[in-house]
Amino acid sequence: MLSLLKNRIFFLLLLCFFFACKPRKVYHEIVQTNIEDPDIIIVNIGNASRGQIAELLFRIEESKPLLIGIDVVFNGHKSKTEDSLLVEAFKKIENDVIAFKIDSVGNNESSIEAIKINVKAEGHIAIEKDDSISRYINPIYEFDGKRFNSFALEIVRLWHSNTKYEFASNKSIPILFQRSPKQFKTFNLEELKKDSLMATLNGKVVLVGFTGSGDEDLHLTPVRNLADNSRGNSYMYGVIIQANIIRTLLTYNKKY
Repeated sequence: MLSLLKNRIFFLLLLCFFFACKPRKVYHEIVQTNIEDPDIIIVNIGNASRGQIAELLFRIEESKPLLIGIDVVFNGHKSKTEDSLLVEAFKKIENDVIAFKIDSVGNNESSIEAIKINVKAEGHIAIEKDDSISRYINPIYEFDGKRFNSFALEIVRLWHSNTKYEFASNKSIPILFQRSPKQFKTFNLEELKKDSLMATLNGKVVLVGFTGSGDEDLHLTPVRNLADNSRGNSYMYGVIIQANIIRTLLTYNKKY
Protein backbone atom coordinates (compact mmCIF):
# COMPACT_ATOMS: atom_id res chain seq x y z
CA MET A 1 0.00 0.00 0.00
CA LEU A 2 2.83 2.39 0.94
CA SER A 3 4.65 1.51 -2.27
CA LEU A 4 1.54 2.30 -4.34
CA LEU A 5 1.14 5.67 -2.60
CA LYS A 6 4.79 6.52 -3.27
CA ASN A 7 4.33 5.66 -6.94
CA ARG A 8 1.28 7.93 -7.20
CA ILE A 9 3.09 10.82 -5.50
CA PHE A 10 6.07 10.36 -7.83
CA PHE A 11 3.75 10.37 -10.85
CA LEU A 12 2.01 13.56 -9.70
CA LEU A 13 5.35 15.28 -9.11
CA LEU A 14 6.48 14.21 -12.58
CA LEU A 15 3.34 15.71 -14.14
CA CYS A 16 3.82 18.98 -12.25
CA PHE A 17 7.43 19.16 -13.42
CA PHE A 18 6.42 18.48 -17.03
CA PHE A 19 3.79 21.23 -17.18
CA ALA A 20 5.91 23.70 -15.28
CA CYS A 21 8.89 23.23 -17.61
CA LYS A 22 6.99 22.79 -20.86
CA PRO A 23 8.01 25.68 -23.17
CA ARG A 24 5.23 28.00 -24.23
CA LYS A 25 4.54 27.98 -27.95
CA VAL A 26 6.02 31.00 -29.69
CA TYR A 27 3.99 32.38 -32.56
CA HIS A 28 6.66 33.63 -34.92
CA GLU A 29 4.01 34.88 -37.33
CA ILE A 30 3.15 37.72 -34.95
CA VAL A 31 5.52 40.60 -35.58
CA GLN A 32 3.23 43.53 -34.90
CA THR A 33 4.24 47.13 -35.19
CA ASN A 34 2.49 50.22 -33.89
CA ILE A 35 3.41 52.14 -37.04
CA GLU A 36 0.53 52.93 -39.38
CA ASP A 37 0.99 51.42 -42.83
CA PRO A 38 2.31 54.21 -45.06
CA ASP A 39 1.24 52.65 -48.37
CA ILE A 40 -1.91 50.55 -47.94
CA ILE A 41 -5.35 52.08 -47.39
CA ILE A 42 -8.57 50.14 -46.74
CA VAL A 43 -11.98 51.13 -48.11
CA ASN A 44 -14.99 49.48 -46.50
CA ILE A 45 -17.90 48.54 -48.79
CA GLY A 46 -20.18 47.83 -45.82
CA ASN A 47 -23.55 46.70 -47.14
CA ALA A 48 -23.28 48.70 -50.36
CA SER A 49 -25.10 47.57 -53.49
CA ARG A 50 -23.22 46.96 -56.75
CA GLY A 51 -24.26 50.40 -57.95
CA GLN A 52 -22.86 51.99 -54.79
CA ILE A 53 -19.65 49.98 -55.09
CA ALA A 54 -19.35 51.24 -58.69
CA GLU A 55 -19.67 54.80 -57.37
CA LEU A 56 -17.01 54.05 -54.77
CA LEU A 57 -14.62 52.64 -57.40
CA PHE A 58 -15.13 55.66 -59.66
CA ARG A 59 -14.33 57.91 -56.73
CA ILE A 60 -11.19 55.99 -55.78
CA GLU A 61 -9.92 55.99 -59.37
CA GLU A 62 -10.39 59.76 -59.56
CA SER A 63 -7.82 60.10 -56.76
CA LYS A 64 -5.21 58.36 -58.95
CA PRO A 65 -4.13 55.55 -56.62
CA LEU A 66 -1.16 53.36 -57.50
CA LEU A 67 -3.54 50.40 -57.79
CA ILE A 68 -6.84 49.08 -56.46
CA GLY A 69 -7.31 45.59 -55.02
CA ILE A 70 -10.94 44.52 -54.83
CA ASP A 71 -11.43 41.81 -52.20
CA VAL A 72 -14.98 41.10 -53.36
CA VAL A 73 -16.37 38.34 -55.59
CA PHE A 74 -19.22 39.54 -57.82
CA ASN A 75 -20.60 36.13 -58.74
CA GLY A 76 -23.93 35.91 -60.52
CA HIS A 77 -25.93 38.71 -62.04
CA LYS A 78 -27.96 41.29 -60.10
CA SER A 79 -30.01 44.00 -61.77
CA LYS A 80 -29.00 44.93 -65.32
CA THR A 81 -28.48 48.57 -64.32
CA GLU A 82 -26.25 47.83 -61.31
CA ASP A 83 -24.19 45.24 -63.20
CA SER A 84 -23.71 47.72 -66.03
CA LEU A 85 -22.54 50.45 -63.63
CA LEU A 86 -20.07 48.06 -62.02
CA VAL A 87 -18.67 46.91 -65.36
CA GLU A 88 -18.19 50.54 -66.42
CA ALA A 89 -16.30 51.21 -63.19
CA PHE A 90 -13.92 48.33 -63.86
CA LYS A 91 -13.37 49.56 -67.42
CA LYS A 92 -12.25 52.89 -66.02
CA ILE A 93 -9.74 51.54 -63.47
CA GLU A 94 -6.22 51.46 -64.81
CA ASN A 95 -4.48 49.11 -62.36
CA ASP A 96 -6.65 46.63 -60.51
CA VAL A 97 -6.70 43.14 -59.04
CA ILE A 98 -9.93 41.33 -58.22
CA ALA A 99 -10.36 38.40 -55.85
CA PHE A 100 -11.66 34.93 -56.48
CA LYS A 101 -12.25 31.99 -54.14
CA ILE A 102 -10.56 28.61 -54.49
CA ASP A 103 -10.72 25.38 -52.49
CA SER A 104 -8.16 22.65 -51.80
CA VAL A 105 -8.94 20.74 -55.00
CA GLY A 106 -8.93 23.68 -57.39
CA ASN A 107 -12.62 24.51 -57.59
CA ASN A 108 -13.02 28.26 -57.80
CA GLU A 109 -15.71 30.91 -57.60
CA SER A 110 -15.11 34.15 -59.46
CA SER A 111 -16.85 37.30 -60.63
CA ILE A 112 -19.03 37.50 -63.72
CA GLU A 113 -17.19 37.40 -67.04
CA ALA A 114 -18.06 40.99 -67.97
CA ILE A 115 -16.05 42.15 -64.95
CA LYS A 116 -13.18 39.66 -65.30
CA ILE A 117 -12.34 40.73 -68.84
CA ASN A 118 -11.89 44.31 -67.64
CA VAL A 119 -9.43 43.75 -64.79
CA LYS A 120 -5.66 43.61 -65.01
CA ALA A 121 -5.33 40.53 -62.78
CA GLU A 122 -7.22 38.05 -60.62
CA GLY A 123 -5.95 36.39 -57.46
CA HIS A 124 -7.23 33.82 -54.98
CA ILE A 125 -8.03 34.85 -51.41
CA ALA A 126 -7.74 31.42 -49.80
CA ILE A 127 -6.35 31.53 -46.26
CA GLU A 128 -5.12 28.28 -44.77
CA LYS A 129 -6.13 27.58 -41.19
CA ASP A 130 -4.83 25.48 -38.33
CA ASP A 131 -7.27 24.74 -35.50
CA SER A 132 -9.63 27.33 -37.04
CA ILE A 133 -6.92 30.00 -36.81
CA SER A 134 -5.81 31.81 -39.97
CA ARG A 135 -2.09 31.09 -40.23
CA TYR A 136 -0.82 30.44 -43.75
CA ILE A 137 -0.97 31.67 -47.32
CA ASN A 138 -0.16 29.67 -50.42
CA PRO A 139 1.07 32.30 -52.91
CA ILE A 140 0.68 29.93 -55.87
CA TYR A 141 -1.72 27.01 -56.08
CA GLU A 142 -1.15 24.57 -58.92
CA PHE A 143 -3.76 22.01 -60.00
CA ASP A 144 -3.43 19.85 -63.12
CA GLY A 145 -0.80 22.15 -64.57
CA LYS A 146 -2.83 25.33 -63.96
CA ARG A 147 -1.35 28.01 -61.70
CA PHE A 148 -3.49 30.26 -59.54
CA ASN A 149 -1.66 33.20 -58.00
CA SER A 150 -2.90 34.72 -54.79
CA PHE A 151 -4.64 38.09 -54.60
CA ALA A 152 -1.76 39.48 -52.53
CA LEU A 153 0.89 38.18 -54.96
CA GLU A 154 -0.81 39.82 -57.94
CA ILE A 155 -0.95 43.10 -56.02
CA VAL A 156 2.72 42.86 -55.09
CA ARG A 157 3.67 42.19 -58.72
CA LEU A 158 1.73 45.21 -59.94
CA TRP A 159 3.05 47.35 -57.11
CA HIS A 160 6.71 46.43 -57.67
CA SER A 161 6.60 45.56 -61.35
CA ASN A 162 10.37 45.87 -61.76
CA THR A 163 11.07 43.23 -59.11
CA LYS A 164 10.80 39.52 -59.79
CA TYR A 165 8.79 37.68 -57.14
CA GLU A 166 9.31 33.93 -57.12
CA PHE A 167 7.48 31.50 -54.86
CA ALA A 168 7.26 27.72 -55.15
CA SER A 169 3.90 26.27 -56.21
CA ASN A 170 1.79 24.68 -53.48
CA LYS A 171 4.15 25.83 -50.73
CA SER A 172 2.48 27.54 -47.80
CA ILE A 173 4.21 30.22 -45.77
CA PRO A 174 3.16 31.70 -42.42
CA ILE A 175 1.33 35.00 -42.51
CA LEU A 176 3.28 37.66 -40.66
CA PHE A 177 0.64 39.63 -38.80
CA GLN A 178 2.42 42.96 -38.74
CA ARG A 179 -0.54 45.30 -38.33
CA SER A 180 -3.94 45.26 -36.64
CA PRO A 181 -6.93 47.03 -38.22
CA LYS A 182 -5.98 50.18 -36.33
CA GLN A 183 -2.70 50.39 -38.25
CA PHE A 184 -4.47 50.88 -41.59
CA LYS A 185 -6.28 54.05 -42.63
CA THR A 186 -9.86 52.97 -43.35
CA PHE A 187 -12.61 54.92 -45.12
CA ASN A 188 -16.16 54.30 -46.32
CA LEU A 189 -18.15 55.62 -49.28
CA GLU A 190 -19.56 58.62 -47.42
CA GLU A 191 -16.10 59.68 -46.32
CA LEU A 192 -14.75 59.32 -49.85
CA LYS A 193 -17.24 61.93 -51.04
CA LYS A 194 -15.13 64.55 -49.27
CA ASP A 195 -12.71 66.19 -51.70
CA SER A 196 -10.18 66.55 -48.88
CA LEU A 197 -9.60 62.77 -48.91
CA MET A 198 -8.63 62.57 -52.57
CA ALA A 199 -5.00 63.45 -51.87
CA THR A 200 -4.88 60.74 -49.17
CA LEU A 201 -5.52 57.99 -51.74
CA ASN A 202 -3.22 59.42 -54.39
CA GLY A 203 -0.35 57.05 -55.18
CA LYS A 204 -1.50 54.47 -52.60
CA VAL A 205 -2.41 50.79 -52.74
CA VAL A 206 -6.15 50.86 -52.02
CA LEU A 207 -7.82 47.64 -50.87
CA VAL A 208 -11.60 47.51 -51.18
CA GLY A 209 -13.41 44.99 -48.99
CA PHE A 210 -15.76 44.40 -46.08
CA THR A 211 -14.80 45.64 -42.61
CA GLY A 212 -18.21 45.72 -40.99
CA SER A 213 -20.44 46.18 -39.46
CA GLY A 214 -21.17 42.50 -38.94
CA ASP A 215 -19.40 39.15 -38.73
CA GLU A 216 -19.19 38.49 -42.47
CA ASP A 217 -15.65 37.59 -43.61
CA LEU A 218 -14.37 37.74 -40.02
CA HIS A 219 -11.53 35.32 -39.21
CA LEU A 220 -9.74 34.20 -36.06
CA THR A 221 -6.01 35.01 -36.08
CA PRO A 222 -3.07 34.08 -33.82
CA VAL A 223 -2.89 37.66 -32.57
CA ARG A 224 -5.04 36.40 -29.68
CA ASN A 225 -1.99 34.63 -28.25
CA LEU A 226 -0.19 37.86 -27.45
CA ALA A 227 -0.37 38.77 -23.78
CA ASP A 228 -1.27 42.39 -24.51
CA ASN A 229 -4.21 41.55 -26.78
CA SER A 230 -7.69 40.75 -25.56
CA ARG A 231 -9.74 38.07 -27.30
CA GLY A 232 -11.71 40.83 -28.97
CA ASN A 233 -8.63 41.77 -30.98
CA SER A 234 -8.04 38.24 -32.25
CA TYR A 235 -10.49 38.52 -35.13
CA MET A 236 -9.70 40.30 -38.38
CA TYR A 237 -11.73 40.91 -41.51
CA GLY A 238 -10.45 39.19 -44.64
CA VAL A 239 -9.27 42.38 -46.32
CA ILE A 240 -7.14 43.26 -43.27
CA ILE A 241 -5.57 39.79 -43.41
CA GLN A 242 -4.92 40.31 -47.13
CA ALA A 243 -3.13 43.57 -46.30
CA ASN A 244 -0.92 41.65 -43.87
CA ILE A 245 -0.32 38.98 -46.52
CA ILE A 246 0.87 41.64 -48.96
CA ARG A 247 3.43 42.75 -46.39
CA THR A 248 4.30 39.10 -45.74
CA LEU A 249 5.13 38.45 -49.40
CA LEU A 250 7.29 41.55 -49.55
CA THR A 251 9.16 40.29 -46.46
CA TYR A 252 9.46 36.64 -47.49
CA ASN A 253 10.32 37.08 -51.14
CA LYS A 254 14.04 36.44 -50.57
CA LYS A 255 13.40 33.43 -48.36
CA TYR A 256 10.98 31.31 -50.42
